[in-house]
Amino acid sequence: MYYTEKIYDKNPHCHTFSATVLATIDTPKGYAVYLDRTAFFYEGGGQSADSGTLGGIEVLDVRDGKEGIYHLLSAPLPEGKIVEGKIDSSKRFRHMQAHSAEHILSGLAYSLFGAENVGFHLGKTEVTCDYDKPFSYEQIRLLEQKTNQAIWANLPITVTYPTPQELKEMTYRSKLDLKENVRIVTVEGIDVCACCAPHVSYTGEIGVFAISTFMHYKGGTRCTIKAGVDGLAFLGQMQSQLEEISHLLSAPLDQCAEAVNRLNDTANDLRYTMVGLRRALMDVRIANATPKDGCLFFFDDDATAEDMRYLTATGVGKCELACGSFVQNDGEGWRFLLVSSTCDLSMIQPTLRGEYHAKCGGSRSMLSGILPKNKDDIMRFLPALLKSCPSANG
Repeated sequence: MYYTEKIYDKNPHCHTFSATVLATIDTPKGYAVYLDRTAFFYEGGGQSADSGTLGGIEVLDVRDGKEGIYHLLSAPLPEGKIVEGKIDSSKRFRHMQAHSAEHILSGLAYSLFGAENVGFHLGKTEVTCDYDKPFSYEQIRLLEQKTNQAIWANLPITVTYPTPQELKEMTYRSKLDLKENVRIVTVEGIDVCACCAPHVSYTGEIGVFAISTFMHYKGGTRCTIKAGVDGLAFLGQMQSQLEEISHLLSAPLDQCAEAVNRLNDTANDLRYTMVGLRRALMDVRIANATPKDGCLFFFDDDATAEDMRYLTATGVGKCELACGSFVQNDGEGWRFLLVSSTCDLSMIQPTLRGEYHAKCGGSRSMLSGILPKNKDDIMRFLPALLKSCPSANG
């Protein structure tokens, strides 16, 4: 077992350091290098490891294994050598901002609504927090507001290692039942939580916070958060999109929502008008159509599902056997809807599937699916098949 001093415990802003190589072990994934001290945070607590270099060699990963903290490298480092470590400072600071913001959010979620944090993932492009209770829109906005207020208050964030007796007397959040060497991260007046990761020293270092999306998840709520540099980038993206929308709508930024509502009302009016016109055209088609062999079939290139339902429901009254609507299916056969008030259509399903390779399903009075045949074939075999079909009333 190799003991490694965790520099980030006392100095989370340390980005360069020197250390002595305790051991280098060749593994299938690379060389596991153990140091007497490190500023690299290993993967844990829902957060990925720091990136950077060690002795000029890229650090592929950092883990806390059975023998202690090891740094995975593509080349070995000699035992006893003093090496310089350099951490990707931008990645480290982004992680610190996001993780500290999550502690504030989770502390507030618990104190305000009794919600426990049950999941946390700090990824390359997204940070998510899971809670065991569903939140309303109003509650999400309140949590966002309170989190930002805590950030602007520039509260201290401290790290301690309480004794077992002190832990028994403390109230703190923890996903695991920890007994010893418990690292406690405290956001003054907001949250006390067991955590292994580096954090900012004061909440003001986070800068800005936003909950970009939230959704109901496993009986609770999953929040996607944007903090610090991510939060600023997110707000910048929202500003750019709003400016583009403002330009497209020829509306001031603070009146975009009203302009969109007006546009939506106009679009709905046009949609209703279009539906009316399409139905008028379909009525003309049905009125001028003549059934052939007891069937009335309509073939189209781009009819909607609503069009198909209207054609068959309206046209079936003119048919002795059935009314069908057929629409081109990406150049390979036809999507179809077949309706009958006289035939038991369930009886022809086996033949359509077996002999004509259709994918279909339905009931005694309706069938729908995909028929991989050309128009002439359908006009030939389908009426004959329907004529052999038992009566729906029989």
